Amino acid sequence: MGKNNHIRSLYHRYINGKTSVKETDDLFKYFDVSSEEDLKQLIDTSFDTVEEDISPVTVSEEQVLHRIDESIHNHIQLHQDGHSPAIRRRFPILRWSAAAAVFIVAGWAIAHWGLTTTPTYPSDTNTVVNDPSPGRTQATLTLADGQLIELKENEEGITIVDNQVKYADGSPIADSPLATKLNTINTPRGGQYRITLPDGTKVWLNAASTLRYPGRFLTNERVVELDGEAYFEVSKAIGKPFRVVSRQQVVQVLGTYFNINSYPDEPSIKTTLLEGAVKVTSADKLRSVTLSPGKQAVLTEEELHTRDADTDVVMAWKNDDFIFRGQNLQTTMRQLARWYDVEIAYASTAPVHLKIGGSISRKNSLSSVLKAMESTNSIAFEFDGKTILVK
Repeated sequence: MGKNNHIRSLYHRYINGKTSVKETDDLFKYFDVSSEEDLKQLIDTSFDTVEEDISPVTVSEEQVLHRIDESIHNHIQLHQDGHSPAIRRRFPILRWSAAAAVFIVAGWAIAHWGLTTTPTYPSDTNTVVNDPSPGRTQATLTLADGQLIELKENEEGITIVDNQVKYADGSPIADSPLATKLNTINTPRGGQYRITLPDGTKVWLNAASTLRYPGRFLTNERVVELDGEAYFEVSKAIGKPFRVVSRQQVVQVLGTYFNINSYPDEPSIKTTLLEGAVKVTSADKLRSVTLSPGKQAVLTEEELHTRDADTDVVMAWKNDDFIFRGQNLQTTMRQLARWYDVEIAYASTAPVHLKIGGSISRKNSLSSVLKAMESTNSIAFEFDGKTILVK
């Protein structure tokens, strides 16, 4: 009993960054000889409660998750040259290091265990039938005159210059003569695309997103409309504020970098500022906040509040990654559904309140992601070619 208390004390000192080198080594020696169930119980002590799907991760939980993630990452990197023969035995701890129930971090596996760039995970059953490929560069453009254009997948994006729509390489697509009318670019589930607006503002659209914009900004303000998620790098124009209208809010900027997640199936709209300053106002104009870099505005039906942002997580999609740090399972599955163009269903036994930690490239197939999650032995999936059943 005394030994367990000592280990528990060491562990809590470890995730708070207070252990000495010797204490850290002692703790990892315990990891080497303990069962996976013992490790799970130890790490579970950091999470006394499990929140509902709509509840955000608390600041203290986020700090714990981040510390565990970073410290174990650094410890393994320090020992990966082979000087610590027991390090290979530490593999099970990765299953529990980022939360009470997590999936193996594929990015860590590649960097620290010498796996190939597309890791595979053993499975006794065919988890995925007709394994969907990851999303790709694809979108449709609907001009104000009704013309529908399927944009090329091998292009980096499109640019609007002098009422002309061109690919990024300069090859023409079409004229856009109705300057004051709205054009629409739409990415399907499993698609993403980039657009450079007439003022030079660059927009990256995530999957299942729509951006409506005029062929030219003729007034003293620049206004676009967004459904879904997009990252903006707004071109500065003195006296011409840039506004993004999305669902129940308006974001106003002069020149800045920010991300908006406004999917209709998410419980809130999240606006994250990376550089500059933005003002976020609810559609009813009753609530308003101004963000500084590294802050995030969260708008629900009940309130508009700000919090510190994990910008690595927010921008992961633009960098072709999934990064999860303590988010709930249902949020994770919605992201997978949009990127792999699949539906999600939950069995009565599904652990919907799990909090997920880890990272994996969005370039991996669906089966690689699901098998990584299954490797925790806390969750299982069935896939019939269109719908993932979570068990």
